[in-house]
Amino acid sequence: MPGENGLEEERKKKGSLQEIASFFESDQKSSKLISSYCIDSRQAVKGSCFFALKGKRVDGHDFLQEVAERKGVAALVDKEYRGKSFGLLLLRVPDVLTSLQQLAKSVQKERKGSIIGITGSVGKTTTKEFLSTLLEESFLLYKSPLSYNSQTTLPLNLLNAKGDEELFLLEMGMSQKGEIRRLVEIAPPHYAIITRIGRTHTEFFPDGIEGVAYAKGEILESPALKAAVIFEDALAFSSIKKRGACQKISFGSPSSDYFLKRVRKKVYVVERGKPGPLFLLPFAADHLLSNFLACVALCRTLGLGWEEIVRRAQRLRLPSKRFEIVIKEGITFVNDSYNASAESTLAALGNLPSPEKGKRTLFVFGEMRELGALSEESHREVGRAAAEATDHLICLGDGCRPVMEAFCKKGKKGMLFHDLQTLKEALFLEAAQGDVVLIKGANSHQLWRLLE
Repeated sequence: MPGENGLEEERKKKGSLQEIASFFESDQKSSKLISSYCIDSRQAVKGSCFFALKGKRVDGHDFLQEVAERKGVAALVDKEYRGKSFGLLLLRVPDVLTSLQQLAKSVQKERKGSIIGITGSVGKTTTKEFLSTLLEESFLLYKSPLSYNSQTTLPLNLLNAKGDEELFLLEMGMSQKGEIRRLVEIAPPHYAIITRIGRTHTEFFPDGIEGVAYAKGEILESPALKAAVIFEDALAFSSIKKRGACQKISFGSPSSDYFLKRVRKKVYVVERGKPGPLFLLPFAADHLLSNFLACVALCRTLGLGWEEIVRRAQRLRLPSKRFEIVIKEGITFVNDSYNASAESTLAALGNLPSPEKGKRTLFVFGEMRELGALSEESHREVGRAAAEATDHLICLGDGCRPVMEAFCKKGKKGMLFHDLQTLKEALFLEAAQGDVVLIKGANSHQLWRLLE
């Protein structure tokens, strides 16, 4: 019997090069073991297998030497590649991305653990992190790192899991129809959570939010699905609840299976009409309660008792850049800069802490992306809400002009910038000790750099 360290090392093994070569019907021979899989050469370590993906800006084939220098052992490359191997074992395949997905699907199929798939327009990562905290004492689990939920990062997550986990917590993201379906084919969920559906990626959906909701609902096509926890939004829920044969569990409204009520600083869960215990949660923002409620619903479905959930809920923490409170130079920054939809922005504006007496609330906002025909009105809606909730507006990007117009129409003033550094200089001249500053915008703006 191996000792504790030996068991841990056994769990870390990712197979042999020979097994991978055989899977792709290659006649390459090697007895070396794989320690990890990567798509970023900077993450290669001794024993890594690298997938040389071609992106919009870079080609993974240009980084094989770096993988070799970091003591990687193999790389999957396009079959047309005729460059140097740099000592790596090269497996030539028709399409590197498809091969990554096929390998992950094959590996996951042999595992015994259940998959929990989390999708929706807002709150996927927060829900995953909350769920991990509530479940980690009861199950050996794997959770996808950061917000890795794409066609490339989800299969990579699976390959890097140790494999003997009882639960796999996976975010499933999309920007277009069919992408969730493909992720479900790779990793069919046994349980699903669908958070709130909102105005995200509507540029790619001529039918607007209805199309987004239908595409998110592809998660219900999983043949392994036992139960799905779904936010009861009038639009999304009605279009989703009829899909699939699994048990549907609703949350978020008074008519739902699970609903939250506030009693001063505490909340309690109403479970199918019956009041549950009181929770004193370690975060104040009401708009994050729906993420918590979804987790409670799934935990109860998995058999957790109320006492366990109440105790573990005290340890809940928000992921980085999600309504994160940062005090700098006496200014209270609410760093909600990871991303922005109209719904999440309105929720953030409605849950801001109060500034000190006589001080102001400022709003730093970067334009929202991929909204298509809904863009202008969505930005105007944000501007109107900002005028009600804040005193001063600082925007980044031309797409914010409708926000600025709606804000100024209410008799308030703001500033519009086109580069982050100039905005930063203006922000720290404008903000004063005792003020509250909300930072919110599309991920691509990297507004969190304002606090560096």
